[in-house]
Amino acid sequence: MTEITDLINRVYASAEADIWLPGTPRTTVEEITKYTGKGQVVVARCDGRVVGSIHVAVLDADTAETGMLVSHPEMRNQGIGRQIRQFVFELLKSRGISALQIELLTPRDLRVESKDFMASWNERDGYEIVGRGSLEDKYPHLAPLLAVPCDFILYKKELRR
Repeated sequence: MTEITDLINRVYASAEADIWLPGTPRTTVEEITKYTGKGQVVVARCDGRVVGSIHVAVLDADTAETGMLVSHPEMRNQGIGRQIRQFVFELLKSRGISALQIELLTPRDLRVESKDFMASWNERDGYEIVGRGSLEDKYPHLAPLLAVPCDFILYKKELRR
């Protein structure tokens, strides 16, 4: 659990450095342990080492949500994220899930390269924007940890059977 948590926090510390107050972790060992116990963490390994992961939660009979998608910084541009996403799509379809959604945290007044990349990737991958919201409204406990005001974009994709 520590290896997965450390990877997630390392990737997010870089990707969201200007969004959160310094030292704010993306997740904890306790949270990842809880998600893993519920079968909600998919891990990619290479030579026994964790090289990627994603959190997957089934929201209802038709819809699931993913978050915390990461690939190891030393193994970028090798398709790990794409392979993880494809694995999740197939897994969810086999379980009868027909839609997948993602929330993307975005600063209101600041451009962040990693957020632009994810927004573009989501749209190229067939996700449609179905909503937007204020982080303070949906996750008030996180608002004091922000370095800048943020919103989230809700993306959804229909999974073809």
